[in-house]
Amino acid sequence: MALAQPRLWSLAKEFMRDSGLVHQHIDSYNDFVERGLQAIVDEVGELPIDIGDYPLRIKLGKIEIGNPRVIEVDGTERSVYPAEARIRNLTYAAPLRMEMIPVIGEREGQPEMVYIGDLPVMLKSKICLLSRPTRPKSSAPPSASAHESNAHSKQTAQSGSQCPASPATFPS
Repeated sequence: MALAQPRLWSLAKEFMRDSGLVHQHIDSYNDFVERGLQAIVDEVGELPIDIGDYPLRIKLGKIEIGNPRVIEVDGTERSVYPAEARIRNLTYAAPLRMEMIPVIGEREGQPEMVYIGDLPVMLKSKICLLSRPTRPKSSAPPSASAHESNAHSKQTAQSGSQCPASPATFPS
């Protein structure tokens, strides 16, 4: 049973309105971050290190992804939002750490979390700072009901307040 051309366009428009073009890419990235990276590490399992007759290997464990951050020239580390990264021509990335356990012969050493690099962060993914709910500075006190907080969020969104990713939120 084939659908008529107008019906296909109607379905396409409805799909675009509900899902958008980017949703599948964000879902794929989230799956990679949540399951794919760890699956790769689990598949590799351990790294043998050849040092003559010295039996050494490194067991690979859990992967941890930190919050997107920037390391300043003076060595300080702080969170960074995508707009700042874009303005400063920085990669919007999060630190990637892996648990590594040295094994000498059959004796395991102490596990250690080792920084292995930075993972570029996709906007609006689960590790992006923009996808995390933040409490506006002028929000109702903690004792307020969820309904009041939700009404405040809707009012803020409708009033056109700046998004944290907007360059207009940074001083010039």
